[in-house]
Amino acid sequence: TMSPRGIISDESASEQDVAALRLAAGTGVRLIATTHGASIEEVCSRKLLLPIIEDKIFSRAIILKRDFSIPDPPLEARTVEL
Repeated sequence: TMSPRGIISDESASEQDVAALRLAAGTGVRLIATTHGASIEEVCSRKLLLPIIEDKIFSRAIILKRDFSIPDPPLEARTVEL
């Protein structure tokens, strides 16, 4: 079949993005989506993203962070259960 097993979405930042993610989640495909934010708390508090957070469309977040105040900063990564 032509049905995807997964969908990757870059920078979920509009109502249309959120609606598309909710629609895709209803089909049973696996989703990976990105968004920028200062912290997981700030991202989770955005009114725009509340529908996908409240619907528990995503079970975890991967936080990527770099300290650009130092030359050649290392990438820090951690996983947060939602």
